[in-house]
Amino acid sequence: MRGKSFATLAGMANENSGLALKTNANANANATHADAAGGAGLGHANREPGATPSRSVTPFPGDPATITVGEVMSASPHTIGADQTLARAHEMMRALRVRHLPVLSGGKLVGVLSQRDLYFLETLQGIDQDKDTATDAMTSDVYVVAPSDKLADVARNMSEKRYGCAVVADVHGRVVGIFTSTDGLRVLAGVVE
Repeated sequence: MRGKSFATLAGMANENSGLALKTNANANANATHADAAGGAGLGHANREPGATPSRSVTPFPGDPATITVGEVMSASPHTIGADQTLARAHEMMRALRVRHLPVLSGGKLVGVLSQRDLYFLETLQGIDQDKDTATDAMTSDVYVVAPSDKLADVARNMSEKRYGCAVVADVHGRVVGIFTSTDGLRVLAGVVE
């Protein structure tokens, strides 16, 4: 099932999943079309295939008000190519134990695909996991922030707008990280310890 009706349903799923809709005011305006390293296919930088990020809670030294997203993001996030199937997205999320995949086309950020989107789409008739692609199900309006953005501002925006993640892009628009609600809870645990 492709076309407007699929996009509308995917949009409803994305709205319900709390994914990002706008670029952070402090981020580079071009960051919504990030030129992520690794090209259009499946990609991640500096990680072994199948590696799961191991992020433990570490007490944060210093003033929590000065924490930037770049200090606490999950760096070099796994990504998926826009033309990859929903079945492949499911496979990656399970194997990598992640819930959000930035979607790239030609090395540019074009959206975010969440595990929740995929689960929602599984309930619809006419969805072929082996034929429908990440582009068909992704959120195209991505919340993009800069590594230097204050964590408090990003977390507040995510909370108020119920975003599940923020994609972190550098000044050249390359995806350099992702900050999820799980990352936020890890930081909170470190701050209150």
